[in-house]
Amino acid sequence: MDTTNNGAAGPVRRIYQKKGPNRERKYHEEQVQQAIRDHFINRKSIREVAKLNEVPRSMQTDQIKKIKKEGKGWEEPWIKPKRGPPPIFGEDIEAQAVTWAKDCQKVGFPVTKEQLRSTLGQVAKEKGLSHKFSKDGIPGVRFMGNFLKRNNDLTVRIAEPTHGGRATLTKERILNFFTTSKRVTSDRQNFLRMTTNPALWFNCDETMIRYDPPLPVLAQRGSKN
Repeated sequence: MDTTNNGAAGPVRRIYQKKGPNRERKYHEEQVQQAIRDHFINRKSIREVAKLNEVPRSMQTDQIKKIKKEGKGWEEPWIKPKRGPPPIFGEDIEAQAVTWAKDCQKVGFPVTKEQLRSTLGQVAKEKGLSHKFSKDGIPGVRFMGNFLKRNNDLTVRIAEPTHGGRATLTKERILNFFTTSKRVTSDRQNFLRMTTNPALWFNCDETMIRYDPPLPVLAQRGSKN
C-alpha cells in the first residue's frame, strides 16, 4: 500500500496495490470449448488438447471430469468458473441489498456507499456472519468496490441537491404565495414594517452557504433520476 503524496499539500492519499503474482486468465471460453470437442470427438488426450488450444491442463482435466461425473453433454456451453472465494453475504443478501438501494432511489432518498456499508455491517452482526471487516464491523472500501463489480447494475452518481421545499413545489403553492403577499402588503402598516425592518429580509441564494451539498449516491445503471 503506497501512502506517499508526491510532495503535494493536504492529506495523504492511500493507494491500494494487490500483492502477489498476476493470475489473470490468458485464455478464452472458445478455447476451452474447442479443447472439450477435441477430446470427446477427435479422441485426443487431455495433454494434447491442452497444448493445442493453449489451455492449462489442470483446468481442462477438471472440466472433463466434471462433465463425465455429472453426465452432461460436451456440446453444452462451458460455464466460466467464478474466481476467488464466495462473497461473505451470499448472492441472496447481496441481491436484497441491491433491490433496497434501487427502491430508495425510486422514492427520492438514494443511499450513499457509506450507508450501504453500514447497513451490511448490521446485517452481518445480526446473522452472525464470519468476516474480516474492521473492528466496528463495517465493510471497507475494497469490499464496496468488489460489491459494485459483482452487481454492476448499480452505479455511483452525484445527486442533484434539491431541497424538500423545491421538490414539492406546485403551481397551487406559487399562486397561494402571491395571494398571501398581496394581502399582507395591501395593509399599509404591514408594508412599512416589512420594508423598514432589515431583519425580515433574507436572501438565501446570495449567502453561498451549501446547506444541501451534493453527495455521491448509488443509483440503478441507465435510470434517468
